[in-house]
Amino acid sequence: MVQAETLETIDLPEVDPIAPTQIRRRQESGAGKIGRFGVIQEIGSGGIGTVYLGFYDLLDRRVAIKVAKSGMMDDNHVRRFQSEARAAAQLRHPHIVPVYEYGESDGTRFIAYQFIEGETLRGVLKEKRKLPPEAAVAFTCKIASALHYAHTCGIVHRDVKPGIFWSTDRENRTWPTSVVLGATTTT
Repeated sequence: MVQAETLETIDLPEVDPIAPTQIRRRQESGAGKIGRFGVIQEIGSGGIGTVYLGFYDLLDRRVAIKVAKSGMMDDNHVRRFQSEARAAAQLRHPHIVPVYEYGESDGTRFIAYQFIEGETLRGVLKEKRKLPPEAAVAFTCKIASALHYAHTCGIVHRDVKPGIFWSTDRENRTWPTSVVLGATTTT
């Protein structure tokens, strides 16, 4: 087996829900664009780049746009960033965030993902300190299912941490209905 490269994922804070009318108003105020996506607001950052909440007008949907830092775009980083996008785009699993697009816009490389409205496992643990055993088992099983599926596809995630797993259950946050996996790396 070939050694997997390590790519950094970005821990994202919880994002307040934004109504479509607020999204359109923010876009009209000239927040900018990355590729075909309107930029609404920054929602996280890390060593490799920044994540923005974006909007795609034609399909009327929100997206998460991961933008690589401009200073980190030598040939090696470009290859790794594109490899991350390709690897993630190959995965079809209910607990892995779909990639919509990889591209370059005005010299800025980006990956557009489905926007997940919810909170990270990190946020749940910070708020609750610990999960009830049943919820912990449910969350762990969904995470294991996503990681196992990625592994069977030849993809290894090398930055597993609570900040990259999301619970989308709004009713009862201790019983996640969906856990999604963020960025991936290839073997």
